[in-house]
Amino acid sequence: PSTPDSMRVLLLAAMLLVGTLPLSGMPMSSADETVTLPSGEARASNARDLAPHSLRGTSSEIWAYSFFFDDGTQAYLSLRRARLGGVLGSVSGAELSLVGVAGQTVRVAKQYDIDEFQYDASAHRLNINPNIYFEGRPPQAHRVNFRAGKNDRLYEVELNFSNMARGLTWGDGEFQVGDERFGLFIHMPFARVSGTIAIDGRATEVSGVAYMDHTYQTGSPTDVLRTAVRYTSYNGNTIEAAYLALPAGGGQVVGYGLRREGGQTRLLKPTGLRIVSTRAALGADLPRQAVIAYEGGEETIFSRSQDRQQFATLEELGGLARTMARQFLGGEAVVARGAGSLGSGARAYYELVGLK
Repeated sequence: PSTPDSMRVLLLAAMLLVGTLPLSGMPMSSADETVTLPSGEARASNARDLAPHSLRGTSSEIWAYSFFFDDGTQAYLSLRRARLGGVLGSVSGAELSLVGVAGQTVRVAKQYDIDEFQYDASAHRLNINPNIYFEGRPPQAHRVNFRAGKNDRLYEVELNFSNMARGLTWGDGEFQVGDERFGLFIHMPFARVSGTIAIDGRATEVSGVAYMDHTYQTGSPTDVLRTAVRYTSYNGNTIEAAYLALPAGGGQVVGYGLRREGGQTRLLKPTGLRIVSTRAALGADLPRQAVIAYEGGEETIFSRSQDRQQFATLEELGGLARTMARQFLGGEAVVARGAGSLGSGARAYYELVGLK
């Protein structure tokens, strides 16, 4: 039987809401399922990595930016697409989060028809619609544009990137988790960024640093995700960033990190992620301190300090719609964003995800 239009819209919206977050919608394995690591070793990210990937059936893909401005404010932007396969269709969308910018902490999540999703390989330009796009291949050139409204307010972002550190990928960038695929590409471990963020036409000049990665996944979200950790740290000439997830049943860590010192970038292959302590956020237990073990005996201690933004991914859906979406997704993801530190003493910005 066919799915009513209202249900189709609900399921696609739920996929997009979950898809705005690192790994929150990933079909993670139990301890009994096999995780196959990417084939190959570290290499520079390239134009093919940046472009949309060929995915079939239920799937999603996200290009995600994190911005840390010199005045202590933050912003997050993701461009994405999701599909349920078959007659259920596809949708694209974007999410902008401002944390303290012009005194505002707000999320603007938008959904668009998939026909507006376009990619121009010659310009390395990905359009969600004419007002929301990125353009340019890192590290040569890159910029992003976002223009959309929420609650009768107009939000506009125009940011340009410079001094981009070359991205890094682990082999083909793809993990096999059971029967599903998960790809990860770190396109910009570090970049300088500057431009304007305007709210109802009142522009604020911003400048700071940025991080950008890109993920895709196949399969439907389930309730077996235990936690996901993304952190980014800049300390003088040293850059460290990672994107890691742990299945509910334990087992192989999915994801990887990198460290750039003395102009050289090294891949950090995780061998373990141990949650030492947790602190609740909106009903979910998220890491307060975690120890990440990397191949070769290296270890990073991550400490969460001050959450500057917390939200549940389905909070914008109404009561019945939220209940139905949670049943479909197998739970609801909670996100905490803020600033903490690494064991080295370096300041670290984080994005944590857990299910409730």
